[in-house]
Amino acid sequence: MSQNYLNDNGSKEKMIVGQNYFDELVMRSFFQDIKVDERNGNIECKIHDIVHDFLQYLTKNECLMLDVEMDDTKRKKVSYDKIRHFTSMQSTDREFLEHFLPDCKKLRTLVYSYSNSIPIDARVEMIAELKSLRTLILLQWPFKEIPETMGGLIHLRYLDLSGNSKLKELPSAVGSLYNLQTLRLEGCRSLTRIDVRRLINLRHLYVEDCFSLRLIKGIEKLTHMQRLDWFYVRDGGDEGGNKLEHLTNLNQLQGCLVIDMDRFPSTAENNAAIMKNKAHILDLYLFFAGRSRSTEDDRQIMNRLEPHPSLESLIIFRYEGGTFSDWLSSLHSLRVLRLRDCLSCEILPSLGKLASLESLEILGLHKVSKVGVEFLGIEQGQTSSSSSVFVSFPKLKKLTIEGMGSWEEWEGVEEGNSENITIMPFLDQLTIERCERLKALPDFLWKTPLQKLNISNSPILKNLYGQENGEERTKISYIPSIQIQDTCCIC
Repeated sequence: MSQNYLNDNGSKEKMIVGQNYFDELVMRSFFQDIKVDERNGNIECKIHDIVHDFLQYLTKNECLMLDVEMDDTKRKKVSYDKIRHFTSMQSTDREFLEHFLPDCKKLRTLVYSYSNSIPIDARVEMIAELKSLRTLILLQWPFKEIPETMGGLIHLRYLDLSGNSKLKELPSAVGSLYNLQTLRLEGCRSLTRIDVRRLINLRHLYVEDCFSLRLIKGIEKLTHMQRLDWFYVRDGGDEGGNKLEHLTNLNQLQGCLVIDMDRFPSTAENNAAIMKNKAHILDLYLFFAGRSRSTEDDRQIMNRLEPHPSLESLIIFRYEGGTFSDWLSSLHSLRVLRLRDCLSCEILPSLGKLASLESLEILGLHKVSKVGVEFLGIEQGQTSSSSSVFVSFPKLKKLTIEGMGSWEEWEGVEEGNSENITIMPFLDQLTIERCERLKALPDFLWKTPLQKLNISNSPILKNLYGQENGEERTKISYIPSIQIQDTCCIC
């Protein structure tokens, strides 16, 4: 995208065209050993050695990678005026870089990892003269500030400053980079604010691990934004901070989004449907961290964060509401759900009707003492007298429940009322850890096709199911893999 290699003819978004190109090359085995980071979409892959060598031969006059010091013989062969793409990794050759960069007037790509051979200011000054740059990657530079001269790189489409832990603020001149499509600032932990109001072509913004970031000024105006990996809801002082309502109109967002909340919402935020229209967000992380709030505050926030029904993965962390919002039971495309450290919740939500759910993790809900049939999605009065067949958790394969210190009872369905009810027909793996008070597992579990049962740090269950010749042990004897132990590794 940054080199304008994608021929879309105006009919498709370039992201889609680029993905199609990549998928086509994968299908033809041009790319191999594909690894995709599900959260940020980063891709690692390889190409065959022969293909690699051939490509290097074809592009030897355009592409230069310098990962060691270059000897004089090779230096003389470099055609500075023809080089378009340059990567410098761990180079300590100061003299070469000082003479090389100024001569590469037509450089389109510069990937430059920091080394201490040349003062930062001198290097930035050289880079600022490369007016044809489309892609600039400066990894782990100890910037405290970026000079205004960087605003002269008006053709820049891709800028990566990740790992610059001392950088506190981007200069106003960055607003002059009106062609910028992608801005990566991951790991810039001192960064406090970003002004994106004039970056009208910005489509991809990555700010994971920018823990001090309180304000992305103008983010609400970039309605064509496609990727925003992390959004910190913070108090920004006099200038104001990020607000949930800033996300309301960013309905083109795709992939994964983490919303990290550290303050109370405003009245306007409570009255806005923040996530409902974001059909392309597939993975959503909701972190209710930081300052203490009342259960009603969290409940109101959660109600406003109802996702689009197309959501596939959801993690809720440190939610302090007493009960979960009703919308949680209606996400019928949801495949993965994790509820963690929701310390005020006393009742598990009704999840049994989630038609696509394959993996469910419930961790650290310490106030839950009983899990009833409502968890299975079975409504009161629903018995075998009903003519319709009900399947609870129709696709669930993996169930993990950990750290439920108050949990004593797991209620099943009475034998006479279960003829038209099927529960967890595809359950493959069940893990129960640190549930010290749980008295027994429900009998419906022994009708599931369980392949793995792991029980640890749950002494009552260990005594009940751990005796080799015990009556309860015979109920689980059909399971191929059973592990019942006193201790577990807590990470």
